[in-house]
Amino acid sequence: NPIGAHPSGLIGDPPIGHRGACPYVRANHYGEGDKQTYFRKSNEDVSLILLVEGPEGVENFDEILEVEGVDAVFFGPFDLSVAMGIPGEIDNPKVVDAIRTMIHKANAKGIFAGMLGVDAIATRRWLQEGADFILVMQDTLLLLKACKDILAEIKSASPVRGK
Repeated sequence: NPIGAHPSGLIGDPPIGHRGACPYVRANHYGEGDKQTYFRKSNEDVSLILLVEGPEGVENFDEILEVEGVDAVFFGPFDLSVAMGIPGEIDNPKVVDAIRTMIHKANAKGIFAGMLGVDAIATRRWLQEGADFILVMQDTLLLLKACKDILAEIKSASPVRGK
């Protein structure tokens, strides 16, 4: 094998960071794709998004923004509220101010900021604060809401026999 060659005969840079390098995944057509292209694209076509949801992250946020390769930060308001000792109080000024400050700092550095929007009102608020992307609700909440809406429609449309 040439110097720098992988024992399997693959030559090239492996994926950056601590992650799998197996080329036999869906992203490489289960091994049918070119392995060198896969390795190159696995470094080029990846977004590094950091999750900040604790006081340590808030306190060290300026340093977090200096990490090489960070594309975006995402804030978890529920976990942050728990870690701040105010469980579930995602509208508490301590939580809101911390997230607002981090969004503005990320914006100033050109790093995307993402946020959980638990409903339309929260989503609009965080977008107005400068969030670049929002996870609106969650799959489980969306499914629950859809089921409740369908059930309410069924109950209101016509009487159910035997009731």
